[in-house]
Amino acid sequence: MKKLKFVAFMMGAVLMSAGFTACSDDDDVIDILVDGEITKEVKVGEEISFKFTVVSDKKIDKIRYLVNSVQFEIEENIKETTFSRTFSYTPEVIGKLNFSIEVTDSKGKVQPRLFQVDVIAAAGEIEIYKAVLLGGNKHLTLGSFYSVSENKVFTIANAKANAANIDFAYYYGAENKATIAATSDAGAIQVFNDPTNGLSTWTTKKDTKFKKTQITAVQFDEIENDAEISILESISNSSVTKLAENDVIAFETEEGKKGLFKITELKANSEGSITIIVKVQK
Repeated sequence: MKKLKFVAFMMGAVLMSAGFTACSDDDDVIDILVDGEITKEVKVGEEISFKFTVVSDKKIDKIRYLVNSVQFEIEENIKETTFSRTFSYTPEVIGKLNFSIEVTDSKGKVQPRLFQVDVIAAAGEIEIYKAVLLGGNKHLTLGSFYSVSENKVFTIANAKANAANIDFAYYYGAENKATIAATSDAGAIQVFNDPTNGLSTWTTKKDTKFKKTQITAVQFDEIENDAEISILESISNSSVTKLAENDVIAFETEEGKKGLFKITELKANSEGSITIIVKVQK
């Protein structure tokens, strides 16, 4: 009977010991408290800044600051149970930014707090060219070829001499109607087939790309920088066809500049013309 009591006493002692062990350092609390809300989206070059406070049961040994798992700053030997600071970081790359504040107390317990921010492109300046008038492929006086960089319309003879600067041409076809195309586009080469100055005789033909958008004429008018232009994707066609007034077309030049143009007036035949407003990245 005494032996059973001794065994019971020993088991109780072990359980009590285990209980005291479980309530030791593992129960120490480290809170990382943030004032207000952290922004979920910033532009490249825009500072992320917020105030935080660490409250710890044990004295704080160090705080590490990490961006995408890479340490960029550390504070050591703090030796306080409360610590406040304003966190600041300026992202330089577009994409998802994962950063963390990692607190270690004097007993070696580590407590991180993780944050994620989307870094987007900063809005850049644009050029706005109003009332660009292009003639159809059989227009007697108006040129059909346009240089975005020069904001200039060329007749076919002058365009050939400046082929390296010509980004697109306008023509009116029997099937595809009002069309704007790169000078490398097969359809444009067939239409502009003059034996002397036709596109097939050009030594340089630009590979501008196009895409019809869902942007309305009103929305186009409100664009004042490239915030909406820079995020345009899937601009992959060598031409846009069957154009109509108030269509808004995205384009990307061979050099990588993105832009939009809106059709403000269309005189629909090969001897007619098209008027566009161009907004393009500087």
